[in-house]
Amino acid sequence: MSESKFLGVLYTAIAKQTPSESPAGDGEVTASFHVNAHGKIDKVTIDKTTSPALSETVKKILSSVEAPPPPGGSMDVGQTFKFRGTPK
Repeated sequence: MSESKFLGVLYTAIAKQTPSESPAGDGEVTASFHVNAHGKIDKVTIDKTTSPALSETVKKILSSVEAPPPPGGSMDVGQTFKFRGTPK
């Protein structure tokens, strides 16, 4: 699998785990993470966040993602998550 195809599959898997609305409110989190040779995200670094609660949400999302093994054995990736608060 090519790197671009893998990233497409990975980002689709992340999107499936990401809620469209968040009880923690509006905000944005930028995270860097490592995908190991088994397709599991095993290290997450929060690079920027507007809310500690949203940072925890992103960590939970990434820990639940299952992807195919990346090309070359493992890969470092980054993504920005944008959240909209749950309407009251």
